[in-house]
Amino acid sequence: VHVARCGTQSPTSLAPFVLVESEPGAPRPPKQSAAATLCFDDAGLRFELDAVDTNVWTNASACGVDVFSLGSVLEVFAAPVATIYDAPVFYQETDVAPSGAAWVRRPASDDGAAAMTRL
Repeated sequence: VHVARCGTQSPTSLAPFVLVESEPGAPRPPKQSAAATLCFDDAGLRFELDAVDTNVWTNASACGVDVFSLGSVLEVFAAPVATIYDAPVFYQETDVAPSGAAWVRRPASDDGAAAMTRL
């Protein structure tokens, strides 16, 4: 995926989204809409997400807690790879709840330890 510099080109679209489930069968489109774009600047990656859900809720009220287990979240998984077929050495997961509470984690590092970023 080519990622454009913010403000110099159109952001990179991350669509289309599909649901991949443990049940056999081909991936299918979500029942509700979601769209995302990505660009970068000197501070890092910038994601813009727009999602529709008919039942948004959360009990998350603070950053650094497991917001994904407390209700609805938008999740971004990002990893540095040269092609979509490469296995990343690490990735970063960012989860944000409708309340604005966020959780960020890098599940794998060189020593196998998980690193969690407190926001």
